[in-house]
Amino acid sequence: MAITLFAMACGLGAIEASRVGDAHLALRLILLAAIADGVDGTVARRLGVAGAFGGELDSLSDIIAFGVAPAFLFSGVYGEVFAPLRLILVIVFVGAGAFRLARFHVLPSGPYFVGLPIPSAGILLAASVAGPFTPNPVVAGGIAVALAALMVSKHPFPTFAQWRKALLGALVASAALIAIWPSGEALAIASLAVIASYVLWGFAVELIGGDEASMGRTRA
Repeated sequence: MAITLFAMACGLGAIEASRVGDAHLALRLILLAAIADGVDGTVARRLGVAGAFGGELDSLSDIIAFGVAPAFLFSGVYGEVFAPLRLILVIVFVGAGAFRLARFHVLPSGPYFVGLPIPSAGILLAASVAGPFTPNPVVAGGIAVALAALMVSKHPFPTFAQWRKALLGALVASAALIAIWPSGEALAIASLAVIASYVLWGFAVELIGGDEASMGRTRA
């Protein structure tokens, strides 16, 4: 539970960083929240404290760190955009993330995620607007809407369940790297490369896997 609360705290910190105009710090905190989100379940299972309460708390943390925080970052970077339009884009992105989390809890587990996981969507949005290639408002808005559509879609995306133990050490090492990496722009580029590769992998799995990926839509 402490790790989940740390992820939530990182999300809240990212919101505050966005408010004061520090986009790189906001991105760094969102990435640290993603690392914490990746290890909390494994740690809880190893300690024998995993349960329904932790799962609900994890979802609340996710909507803050990967829904609200990236949306606030988007709104802060594009403060010159007509306010009602920015609000609509924030609502669309956060609403899609909430829908994705709610659906995750009511569907049976399976070999694939149904829809793009909210951590991936949140990181992609944050890295897109905080990186060196910050798109114009129209392109950025299109990215936010596209990510929202992927979250509410039934497209299958691979899970990492079978690699949790192997990835645990890598995630911890990544947390240290994120905390000390001096260049926020380089961090954004690396994040974009990793998460974009995951999204492309998800589409490749469906193209190559065919029937198996289709089964994953209804089982995950």
